[in-house]
Amino acid sequence: MTAIDHPTPLVLVPETGGPGDFIRLEVSDLVIDVLTGIYSEETHMPQPLKVSVAADIPAPSRFAHDTPLSASKNYLDLRRAVEEGLPRELHFTLVEAVADHIIDTIFGGDARVTRVEVKIVKLALSQAGESIGMTLVRERR
Repeated sequence: MTAIDHPTPLVLVPETGGPGDFIRLEVSDLVIDVLTGIYSEETHMPQPLKVSVAADIPAPSRFAHDTPLSASKNYLDLRRAVEEGLPRELHFTLVEAVADHIIDTIFGGDARVTRVEVKIVKLALSQAGESIGMTLVRERR
């Protein structure tokens, strides 16, 4: 008999779940067009950026089968912070400022978020499929 067809339910280990536990919600590889850049050829039209976001929130001691979404966070909020939270008419000189704007949007949307990481790849700079970009990590103060 295997663990998959075992007739009795698995026993949860009560020692798991502690105060340092967290959930890392992630959305990866969203491609958006943003006005960004410092060179003259970059400043007149949006350029494609690949954005990945991770946000940490404290985890409850256990997730039961019927735990409501309010015990976690809707990861679509991360997607909206990228796709809808960036002003399309605003020119960001640095992609670091784009990342900061996304981080501010996520922190402002949920007081439980303790840490946000935003990775941005400038797709227009790639010549041979490499990823050229940066990652900004901020913790709530």
